[in-house]
Amino acid sequence: LNLEACDLFQTPLFDVRDDDARRLGVGAILSEFGAVGNSEIGADIIEFVVNKMDQFLHSWSFWYLTPSPQIEGSDELKALARPYARCVPGVIRSMSFDLQKIVFMVAYTPNLANRTFSTPVEVYVSPFYFKGSEIEWEVNPNGAVTKTVSFADPNIWLFHHTESAKTENTITISIYMPQTTNQHESSLELNN
Repeated sequence: LNLEACDLFQTPLFDVRDDDARRLGVGAILSEFGAVGNSEIGADIIEFVVNKMDQFLHSWSFWYLTPSPQIEGSDELKALARPYARCVPGVIRSMSFDLQKIVFMVAYTPNLANRTFSTPVEVYVSPFYFKGSEIEWEVNPNGAVTKTVSFADPNIWLFHHTESAKTENTITISIYMPQTTNQHESSLELNN
């Protein structure tokens, strides 16, 4: 599979749909994609598409034609069981999940209106990738948020804004496993 060719030919199509959504002032969703089969190539295609959806901040729904118990541990599941920000009180600037480095990042401009400022950022932290108590997180700028875990679902992390967040234009939250620390630090440098 030549992902460079996919990027070359498919990205302009995503660009057109993104332009349409912006021009119309609506959200965008890619629906019913993924009938590619459970294989390494299929997983690469799925990962390519969901990464593009993150890049454009579009929603997506996966087409799972024939449910099967074989999804457990499959290549498809590896591409789909990704973390995501499910609630952000502000404007999301970027969101990404690096499957190889196991690093999730969301950058946003907080809405400073009193009513929404108390609403936490909610991130689904996929147990498929983030296991145990070793999970680490950081925020840039330092101290802009504090973290709690949802009582209803321990896979939902809540990031509460501190007073220092009120002066920030962009806040970036990163979640990663300790073994990815060096890779994570180089990712942060690229994104700053």
